[in-house]
Amino acid sequence: MSTRARTTARRFGWALPLTTALSLMATLLAGHARADAAGDAALAKLVKAYAALPGYVSEVKFENIQSERGWTTTQAGVFRASFERAGNKLRYERPDIVLVSDDKRLMVKSNQIPGRYLDVAAPKSLAYAALKETFPYIAPPPAADLVLLLSPDPMEEFIRGFASPWAPFNTRQVKDVTVLPADEQKRAGIQADAELGTLTFRLDPENGLVSRVVFDRRLPEEAVKAGVMSRMTYAIVASPKAPSADDKPWTMDVAGMEAIASVPKWLGQDEKPGAGPGAGAEQDGPEKLVGQAAPAVALARMDGEAYKLADDKAKVVVLDFWATWCGPCAAWMPQLQDVAKWAREGKKDVAFYTINERETPEQIKRFMAMAKIDLPVLLDKQGEVMTSYKVSGIPTTVVISGGKVVNVHVGVEPTTKADLKKEIEAILDGKGNEAKGK
Repeated sequence: MSTRARTTARRFGWALPLTTALSLMATLLAGHARADAAGDAALAKLVKAYAALPGYVSEVKFENIQSERGWTTTQAGVFRASFERAGNKLRYERPDIVLVSDDKRLMVKSNQIPGRYLDVAAPKSLAYAALKETFPYIAPPPAADLVLLLSPDPMEEFIRGFASPWAPFNTRQVKDVTVLPADEQKRAGIQADAELGTLTFRLDPENGLVSRVVFDRRLPEEAVKAGVMSRMTYAIVASPKAPSADDKPWTMDVAGMEAIASVPKWLGQDEKPGAGPGAGAEQDGPEKLVGQAAPAVALARMDGEAYKLADDKAKVVVLDFWATWCGPCAAWMPQLQDVAKWAREGKKDVAFYTINERETPEQIKRFMAMAKIDLPVLLDKQGEVMTSYKVSGIPTTVVISGGKVVNVHVGVEPTTKADLKKEIEAILDGKGNEAKGK
């Protein structure tokens, strides 16, 4: 993903017309799971119900849980959404951003970018795909309530949002949709099966809206036997009604802030360091380092030996920032190891180091053993090197030669592995200065 990112018209009482609600719940509350036609029909009814909502308010609690043999890492956050179909009005809040949109303007401000806010033309249609196109950093992870409200194919959208960046998006991810019996809380269910894993919607028995989303990633058999678990959950408290007038959800306090009319410029990617409010190092991505002297690296290896970038004699040094809980990192590691093997077998003058942030050697060893990765690991226990390289998203892969940063890859794309090889060969052939940050 070579990205540069650092994620109710009038009031009424029920989410659905009564006949639609009863029909949907009758289908979903069937005693046994039924696949294919029944599942597709139940999902279609749910999509139609959300599309008919004139208003909506929700609070979503998100958890990303990665567990192995009693060791568990959890990421959590609270997201809020307010929606009014008349005028395409939307407000979306998560810990780092506030987004407000109507049929004319879309505005975003972030606590990570002080002094300025994004102010661009709103998408012509308030569909999830159009929203992502206008403001790509609305995801990942998928914004659950917005997916449900604005996507015509919410289960497919969720699966794509969880998928590795190089997943074959020209083919459909969801294979089967199944109706599930009600759980102990009398919540009917719809489940989608995909190669990546299973996605489950549970419906509030009172209003028929989705109250819980669970994605269980499908893992290799050996990982399951080792006690590995990967689950993302969204607990949704939703009200099918217009936001209160007292809340004034369609306003944003931007007093004293500069309006920026493009996403890259708002992120600081079109500015020189120090130019304009909020253009300091905190807002600059690692791509800003391309062509600059590589920040110092002085860290301990897993075996306790000290490593200094300044002492490395390799013509090319590749640094990869990662963590064990990061799904894209886990998917990228084997590919990076393949590149390292390619370089080693080709007797290329390249050194590879992965830099782990703030995790213990025991955690890292378990992960490396499970994933069968043997790349060298440097321990960035305080996150100081990650900060000096301006890393805000992982994996981030940095290519260095002659003491300078030649290229940076933030995230991964289908071509990242091949691109990295080409960049290494270009440097070794004396053409490395032609590489640019992606």
